[in-house]
Amino acid sequence: NTDGLSCPFLDLNIIIKDHIISTSIYDKRDAFDFPIVNFPTLTGNIPLKSAYGVFVGELVRYARACTYYDDFSARTKSLINKLMKQAFTFRKLKASYFKFVTSHFLLVQKYGSRILSFPGDECD
Repeated sequence: NTDGLSCPFLDLNIIIKDHIISTSIYDKRDAFDFPIVNFPTLTGNIPLKSAYGVFVGELVRYARACTYYDDFSARTKSLINKLMKQAFTFRKLKASYFKFVTSHFLLVQKYGSRILSFPGDECD
C-alpha cells in the first residue's frame, strides 16, 4: 500500500528520496481522531524529576530516529503542547531541553546550530 519509496517500520517512517535514505518518527496514534494520554500528568502525586525525565527520554528517541531537524522539531513541538496541557511548565520544559542538548551533544550535532533554539518558543 505504499509508493515503494517510503514505509513505516516499527516506530520509524523510512523514506528514500533522491537516493538518500532518511527516517522520522512513525506513530499510528497520530491518525486517531481522539486524544490519547500517554505521558504523565503532573496533577497527580508523581516526582517532578521523573516526569521531566520522560520529556528528555522522548527527545533522545526523537533525535535518534529523525534524520532531519524539521522532523525532530515538529515532534518536539507536539510533545511540548501535549505536556503543557498536562500541567508541565514551559520554564522547566525549556530548562530540560537545554540540559538534553548539552548532555547529548554528539547525538544532536547532526542538526547544527538550529538545535540551540528551543522548539517550544513557537508552540501554541
